[in-house]
Amino acid sequence: MKILLIQPAVTKEFVWAESSHRHLQPLAPAVLAGLTPEKHSVSFIDDRLEEIPYHSEPDLVGISTMTATARRAYSIADRFREKGVPVILGGHHPTVMAEEAAQHAHSVVIGEAEEIWEQILDDYERGRPDQYYKARNKPDLSNVKPPQRGIFKEKNYLPIEMVETTRGCPHHCDFCSVSAFFGPGYRHKPVENVVEEVRGLQHNLIFFIDDNNVGDPEYAKRLFRALAPLKIRWFGQASLLMARDEELLELMRKSGCVGNLIGIESLSKENLAEVGKSWNMELPYEEAIKRIHAHGLAIYASFVLGLGEDDVAGLKRILDFSIESRFMAASFVMLSPNPGTRTYNKLRDEGRLLKERPWLEPEYDTARFRPRNFSPLELARISAEMSRKFFGLRSIIRRALNWRANMGSPFEVFLYWAMNIALRKEFKRRYKEFWRHHDRAPV
Repeated sequence: MKILLIQPAVTKEFVWAESSHRHLQPLAPAVLAGLTPEKHSVSFIDDRLEEIPYHSEPDLVGISTMTATARRAYSIADRFREKGVPVILGGHHPTVMAEEAAQHAHSVVIGEAEEIWEQILDDYERGRPDQYYKARNKPDLSNVKPPQRGIFKEKNYLPIEMVETTRGCPHHCDFCSVSAFFGPGYRHKPVENVVEEVRGLQHNLIFFIDDNNVGDPEYAKRLFRALAPLKIRWFGQASLLMARDEELLELMRKSGCVGNLIGIESLSKENLAEVGKSWNMELPYEEAIKRIHAHGLAIYASFVLGLGEDDVAGLKRILDFSIESRFMAASFVMLSPNPGTRTYNKLRDEGRLLKERPWLEPEYDTARFRPRNFSPLELARISAEMSRKFFGLRSIIRRALNWRANMGSPFEVFLYWAMNIALRKEFKRRYKEFWRHHDRAPV
């Protein structure tokens, strides 16, 4: 069979809705390509970078989607179905909204695909596919097949390799969809398998896509020790709890870590308690950040806006705190009521969702729910304004001048400026497009 795999964009309607992440490799299609027997041919289209070839005639289309891309994914799926091409939908969103996804696909994959992908393809070859597929067991990560990165050829992505070492997270924050997809528990690949995969990569700059790469500190230490001789540089995602363990931080740096994306979420204890993340303040933020920076590790901080205690003054404190803390970068994103999470259920039960399924609306990026102290549009405006100010030249220079431990090598100096200048351009563009779309002058 000729199989076409598609990475959907967030939207094609508004330029401001896409982010610079569109230049990074999406790992899910490469995983599916690696699971596909050689008797089938696989092609890949990244909707964020190129046009969908609706004129083509594949035997099967596979689309992996998150909640943010669901509306676009359904649109693509419907176009192919109109031509009589079978479509399979899978990923985080179809896993928790299987019946919704089934309205736009011949089959829906619920959960992880490793144990069932070949069976799905065999069923389609025989002309007897099922509507829903769900593996009986979680895949054993010790013998999963490596991703087929050949599908990324000539896509002009950034020279950053995406690698997975674990699945799941030991924490279960109310707004996070990780546990809803991967289930309870925290699984990891054998260290030797990760090392073998890293050795075979084209580039030595890596992003470990794990939702929390220090969720099992002892595993993380074994991995970091094994990575140290490879002379790679890497970025990942971690929790502030890593600041408790000096040995972990030291091994992380020696293994080539440049920094991590860390979900700080809020400066309010009440907000963190509301979303089940009180553990985030086990160490005072200032102390945790100081320890991480002392080991030469950068922080890409992430904040969630629109939680219960948020007001204008509180969001300004977040912006000021982010600049004063010398974060390498920061994101200020509106709370997403993703289905399958406790946050979604709570907002629905309180009648604060603007629509029961806001991800199906054109205004999803700016109107998801009713915050307590803002209008949805006002919160979207503040989010855009915070990003624009954080990546303003004054902030970039101020953070650079105060950044001592992190800028120890020419590579890190280059990375800091390249990332900040690129994101400055991105958020200036998004800010202008935001107001152009809403037909209002910037405030």
